[in-house]
Amino acid sequence: MQPAKPQQSREPEGPGGAAENGPKVDAVMRATARRAAWFFLWSLAFALTLGTTLGTLLWLSLTWQKNLVGSLPIAAARVAHGYAQLFGFTALFVCGVAYHVLPRLSGRPWQQGPIDRIALVGLATGTAVGAVGALLQGTGGVAVLLAHGALFLGAAAFTWSVATQLRGSAVQPPLLSAYVQMGCWWLVATAGVPLLFPDLLAQAQPVVWEAALWGFVANWIYGMSLRILPASLGLQRSNGPAARALCATHQLGVLLWCLGIAATSGWIAREASFLGRWGGLMLAAAGFGFIHEVGLLRGRGPVTHAMPGTEKFLWTAYLWLALALALGPVAVAVTGSAFVGPRADFARHAFTLGFLTQMIFGVSMRVLPTAAGIPIWSNRLRDYTYGLLNAGALLRAGEAITAWGGSMAWYRWSALSGPVAWAAFVLFALNLIMSVRHGQRATRDQA
Repeated sequence: MQPAKPQQSREPEGPGGAAENGPKVDAVMRATARRAAWFFLWSLAFALTLGTTLGTLLWLSLTWQKNLVGSLPIAAARVAHGYAQLFGFTALFVCGVAYHVLPRLSGRPWQQGPIDRIALVGLATGTAVGAVGALLQGTGGVAVLLAHGALFLGAAAFTWSVATQLRGSAVQPPLLSAYVQMGCWWLVATAGVPLLFPDLLAQAQPVVWEAALWGFVANWIYGMSLRILPASLGLQRSNGPAARALCATHQLGVLLWCLGIAATSGWIAREASFLGRWGGLMLAAAGFGFIHEVGLLRGRGPVTHAMPGTEKFLWTAYLWLALALALGPVAVAVTGSAFVGPRADFARHAFTLGFLTQMIFGVSMRVLPTAAGIPIWSNRLRDYTYGLLNAGALLRAGEAITAWGGSMAWYRWSALSGPVAWAAFVLFALNLIMSVRHGQRATRDQA
């Protein structure tokens, strides 16, 4: 397969948004890329093993009514899949992006130290212990509790690093800093709160997933989107009072949404489940309001940093976010129903596969190779990844259609969701790995 041609533009990642192409900036880019590489490698390792692979086998077992996970309990396999995808793939990937991008956004070099290593070891160890412990001991075992201890240390170290990096810096736009730091604190809470209630660890799992998705993930994507979307899509964002109010609304929405989930799961009194309706309403208002404020519904202006071939990932990701909001928070707010069952499962995968993973794939296949000074290895693989990822997310809708009165054929077809999404992850990893290898070979040839 022929490598793609190098892109001519460079991303304007300096603190003021102007392109900085000098040798000093290039050296910083290479240094931060090397530091972030370990986070990316562990992220992909978890995604391709206990993440998508276990998730694929689990979903095939459920839809085909055939046991493909051996003696592993279904509930425990689901928890292991969740740990690998949320804390392994997602959290480690976000950390890698932060260690690479934030020094350039803040205009301040990152001082490498033991805190960075604590973040890596804590998150990687906690993910591994949590996933394997759930498989061996169930959702309420001691291993899962120990895993949260390691995850808490890793999350706290990462949060300290980000806060130190951003303190006193002129990051533009200003709300980017607010969103990403709130995301860090939600990660700390997600990892640490179960430690306060060890006897209710199994009931806390649904709250852990929702806090990780809407608290940690959504905040980080919203924050980085304020920088990425205007530069790459030519959108005209708003930084007025409404934008700041949406940020505050989202944080309160996450809190109330999680309290509602806690009531539904039996962690707190069931009478508090009404808080989930208010939380869902606030999440929806903040999410749809953000889509408007960032400019996705307005006209486009000049593009300062084109992302040819990857813009479709960004546009499609926010379509999936709108669907996840409609089937999740909006549905709960309007109907008062609990966030459980096939609809909730599809809404959660619309968020994780359609929104979260698509943003990671799209941005990574443009930013990471460029940051390392190399082109993406294959544009064709990039486009295949896009098609497979969205096909996998769409196929997942079969379970919801069956639950809403459709035939069982929809449910059986949804079995393909796992293998198709797994293929997208494999192509994504292959493209990034081959990009790095091709870049290293080119460097040796020039030496």
